[in-house]
Amino acid sequence: MKHSLFKEVEKMENDDGFKVELSSKPMQFNGMAKIPAGEMPYDININGFGKIQGDFKCDSLHANGLLSAKGKLEVRGDLQVDGLFKCNDSLKVTNNVNFGGMGKINSNVTINGELNAEGAFKCKADVFVTEKAMFAGSAKINGNFTSQDNLTIKGRASIYGNIVGKNITISRTEDVKSFFNRKSRIYGNLAAQKDIIIDDIKVEGDIQGQNVNIGENSIIYGKIFYVDELNIDKDAYLENDPIQISLEELHH
Repeated sequence: MKHSLFKEVEKMENDDGFKVELSSKPMQFNGMAKIPAGEMPYDININGFGKIQGDFKCDSLHANGLLSAKGKLEVRGDLQVDGLFKCNDSLKVTNNVNFGGMGKINSNVTINGELNAEGAFKCKADVFVTEKAMFAGSAKINGNFTSQDNLTIKGRASIYGNIVGKNITISRTEDVKSFFNRKSRIYGNLAAQKDIIIDDIKVEGDIQGQNVNIGENSIIYGKIFYVDELNIDKDAYLENDPIQISLEELHH
């Protein structure tokens, strides 16, 4: 069943009765805004419902409410959405991204900055982030997730590709546990330059890090490779014996 907010976006996409109030520097859209495909070299603020009709480029983009993009979206600054964000193609952002609600992207995501997502984040392809990435809620990614810095998920994750980062943490707070009652599930491999800390999770692939901590309620079907320290909760299940490797082997 689709979330009611996504149904509202579909109504927007079929509605031609948009009302726009705008002024430049920065460009402000209030109410219901229908933005044509193309390029606007401005900082854009949207309050209400915003619909971008095709491939679009702008400097920065801040939206409070519902924002729908039908094509590729490129933001040459920060992207911040408090509410619902839906992009039918790829997303490329030069600086930082903040989602304060639900985000759904149907193609690749490239962020040359930080990613902070609260609520539900969904991507049907690969996600690449040059700086740290933080998820507080749920994350579903149908491709690989790569961060050149730290990756932290405090909630439930379903990731169908590989995860790469400097430090990787996938865990749950007590509040999140009460809401998301299923384990996180990683279908690919986890590879960290330094530390991996996970709990309440199923991992189909291999795990490798300098220090590895496998917490409670974890099931690991692949192999575990570690360099210095390995901590395994007594309730965790490992299908294979852990293997200690050298730092050189980890980095290659």
